[in-house]
Amino acid sequence: MEILEPNITKFQTFTWKVKASDKIYHLMWQMITGHVAVTRNLKQRNMRCDNYYPRCGEPEKTVAYSIFECLPALQVWSLSATPSSPNIFPLQSIYADIDYLLWRKNSIVEPKLDRDPYPLLIWYVWKPRNDKLFREIDMDPLELVRYAKSEYQAWFNANEIMFPAPQEHCGRWKDSAHGNAKSKETRYCFTFANISTAMGNEEYASTFVMSALWD
Repeated sequence: MEILEPNITKFQTFTWKVKASDKIYHLMWQMITGHVAVTRNLKQRNMRCDNYYPRCGEPEKTVAYSIFECLPALQVWSLSATPSSPNIFPLQSIYADIDYLLWRKNSIVEPKLDRDPYPLLIWYVWKPRNDKLFREIDMDPLELVRYAKSEYQAWFNANEIMFPAPQEHCGRWKDSAHGNAKSKETRYCFTFANISTAMGNEEYASTFVMSALWD
């Protein structure tokens, strides 16, 4: 019997549309392609390491197990705002879980109103795994959920800042009161909040009248 793997191109494409920072894009991309450095993957590359999940001590079977299935991860997801229930999410398949987060969850939460910090939850499930493995630091699941929510809200606030529209002030050049230099009347224009500044191109420009800026 031939077993066909799912086409992951759509997953990979949509990953870049997730509202999150570059580090989240990179982690989710690695999850989809199966390149996350869980101990099982490392052993398959002939690297010498113990095959266990540092936060629960169980064998680190798959990427899905590390992010969604082990007890500490399940506690994070159950405490979060991400809708979850048995046989729907999470499941024992990285593709089913990512599919749920990217698309199927939209039938429960309106996409335009969705502020579910699941991208940061993924990050804060994976990062403590490494902290436990390399630094012997263990973090409380509720604390991780709060970190994820706070950082995600900060990301939204930073990306929703509205910059003021460019304002244009126009005036004119005035003949110089010094010397015999002459200049033709010409228009000048400054555009603020923009790198472009247009000015008159007369060969002999004389004294610039600042008050004209406000005329």
